[in-house]
Amino acid sequence: MYPPMNRDELVKLVKELIREAGLRPRKTLGQHFTIDPRLIEEIKNLALSFKCSDQLVVEIGSGFGFLTAPLSRTCGRIISIELDRRLYNLAKHFISSCCRNVELVLGDALSILENIDKYQGVIGSIPYSITGPLLSIIARGSAEWAILVLQKDVIDRISSPPGTREYGSISVLVNLTFKVRKGNIYPPHSFYPEPEVFSQTVILERKKESIAVDKDLERFLKCLFSQRRRLVHKAVKICTGIEIPSIKTRVFQMTPEEIYSLYQRSASEKATLLSPDGY
Repeated sequence: MYPPMNRDELVKLVKELIREAGLRPRKTLGQHFTIDPRLIEEIKNLALSFKCSDQLVVEIGSGFGFLTAPLSRTCGRIISIELDRRLYNLAKHFISSCCRNVELVLGDALSILENIDKYQGVIGSIPYSITGPLLSIIARGSAEWAILVLQKDVIDRISSPPGTREYGSISVLVNLTFKVRKGNIYPPHSFYPEPEVFSQTVILERKKESIAVDKDLERFLKCLFSQRRRLVHKAVKICTGIEIPSIKTRVFQMTPEEIYSLYQRSASEKATLLSPDGY
């Protein structure tokens, strides 16, 4: 059975593959390979709970295929994206022989995911460097759910309520679009080589009446939270040029729904100002 569902065997296999292929894991690409069978099992079971047996799922980061293989026996069809050609060649050799419902793609996950239509789920252990952009693409896309492994502090930030230090634009964007649920926490030794931080699974399930996310909204949120301690009406004026009535609340104290209402209001007023008749 591949991969072996035993931590010691996984560690041994990873080291052998790295040595045989002459690989040197790249920190810049977030290459920390999963060697914890509990993490693989958790993701597989979560995918099963979303009834992925007849769905198209996108996997971010094929790695050696340790997660791809069990997912192929759970989900209907998988597009697995790998940026590193060395890993792609290793994974391709295995996946082509065991997993006929997997399409392995070499390239940048952000640009590829942006151009895939009608996928139901996203799964992956995500490097810190692409976490924000990836969450934005998932929010804009068609995914009904996502199961991601992120740095624990990133998940804490996503889950932070208004008024807290960690609350920011990504908290607002994700919570406007998805129900957020935290999964299990994994220590550094769940990966090889070990990262310097703890990781955690997060489960995102799209809300039935979620908002339509676009890049204008993303720009608005980023600008607003660059002024996070300003009074709301002053921050809106800076970001949009639109004047709204004075609000004795600061940006970081507003709920996601209140901030979205501000966005709709300012967008509507801007459209009126730009119309030929001015009203």
